[in-house]
Amino acid sequence: MERYGVKCTQKTVYLYKQFRYENLNDALRYGEIDTQRDRKDTPRPTQIESELISNTIQ
Repeated sequence: MERYGVKCTQKTVYLYKQFRYENLNDALRYGEIDTQRDRKDTPRPTQIESELISNTIQ
């Protein structure tokens, strides 16, 4: 490599799930959007489930 002037550099790649991003802001933006989407689709716990969860934590 050195003989022919070939060089090697590192490239930062950001990963979110199965996606790859070269730009950190893009990765963060998609992660935020995707996380918000997941939260909207997740059903809220029922009253009984909430009580069971709070009793387990204490």
